[in-house]
Amino acid sequence: MTQSARRATTRAALLAATIDSLLAQGVAGTSTRGVAERAGVSQGALQHHFPNKAQLVEAALSASLVTSLEQLLAPPYDASSAPARAAELLDRLWHFHRLPLFGAVFEMLALAQQDPVTAERTAGTLDALLARIEDAAAAVLPDDPTRRTRIRLAVAAVRGAAAVETIPGAGGSDWDLIRRGLIDVLIGEAR
Repeated sequence: MTQSARRATTRAALLAATIDSLLAQGVAGTSTRGVAERAGVSQGALQHHFPNKAQLVEAALSASLVTSLEQLLAPPYDASSAPARAAELLDRLWHFHRLPLFGAVFEMLALAQQDPVTAERTAGTLDALLARIEDAAAAVLPDDPTRRTRIRLAVAAVRGAAAVETIPGAGGSDWDLIRRGLIDVLIGEAR
């Protein structure tokens, strides 16, 4: 195995171990030492790839979320009507934002409010995800000058509703009502 292949294998093991730790313990409970142990590598090897916990967590979340989003947004969509395609896009976005990993995402959003480096990295990840959502939506929704704004509005609403869903005792977000309104927004009937 070449050195490049070993590096790629180590990096992949570290990212997978980080995701496992985030799912089991959240951001606060994840440590670089624990991730190194899960991955079967030394602490030095981990630090060679990721100098600190924030970079490790951000890289793992970004890679995992991008992969999950691309899988969820991949065609085909129901081609029967614009409302059906919009509903399917929203359902996929709702499912994505309710993945178990989003607990860690919400923790990172809270950390980003206090740490400029985390904020910059988190913003980059969110921008990359939004760009992929916009690309997928462009193939599904009617083309007009307001489509990007409508997509961003829908994504913000889905993110907010998904965040409320994670709060015990908050009563839920009434996703069905939000979804019906967002279908109209996405197909351009609610301006």
